[in-house]
Parts: sequence; C-alpha cells; structure tokens
Amino acid sequence: MLRNAIPFAAAAACLLLAACSEKTTETPAAEAQAEAPKKSLARQAPLYAGQEQVLSIQSASVSTDAGGGLNLEAKASTDGAGWTQVGFLPRVYAATPPDGIYEVDVVAQKPAAPGAAPAN
Repeated sequence: MLRNAIPFAAAAACLLLAACSEKTTETPAAEAQAEAPKKSLARQAPLYAGQEQVLSIQSASVSTDAGGGLNLEAKASTDGAGWTQVGFLPRVYAATPPDGIYEVDVVAQKPAAPGAAPAN
C-alpha cells in the first residue's frame, strides 16, 4: 500500500507546484496594473502670501448643508504652533473631472516666527 501512495503523493506535489508557479507569473503583472496611481487632472491654486499646505491630515468629513451646499471639516497638524486662518483651497480644473470628484487642499497662514504663538 505504501508503495502505491508514494507515486500518487509525488504526482500530487508536482501538480501543486505547477499551479503555484503559474500564479506567481501572473501576480506581478496584475499588481503592477493595480498599483498605478491615477493622475490628477487638477493643478494647485495660487496660495496667498504666507499661506502653506498643512503638514498632515488625520481625519476629514463632508456633510450636506440645509441650503444645498457642502460642509467640509478636517483635523490637521502643522509643524509648530501659531498657524492661523485654516481653510480649504479648491484645486483648479480645466473641465469637470472624469470621476466627478473635486480635490481641495487644506492650507493655513504660517506664523511669522517659527513656533511662535499668536499674540492675543
């Protein structure tokens, strides 16, 4: 009985290895296509003097307004204290985006002295 099991196990192992090798040759091509980032068709709007993009955004939300508009909220961090006039700056599009999603930048007024808190 053991004599019959060994050839069967060897054949099964060959089939499994052949199946695994086929998957590895197809996977990198599929991953390369999936990882290609979508190119943005927007350009950044001009910033006002002293205005810069925030360092990072931790969370954001969009809700509808009773008047039909949108309310944007974001929790962002900067590289120090004293940043003021935080807001959203819409990106400039030549035409309506193909996916219908418009982009905005979160910007703020940089303090005059690094790390300086605003005077009250």
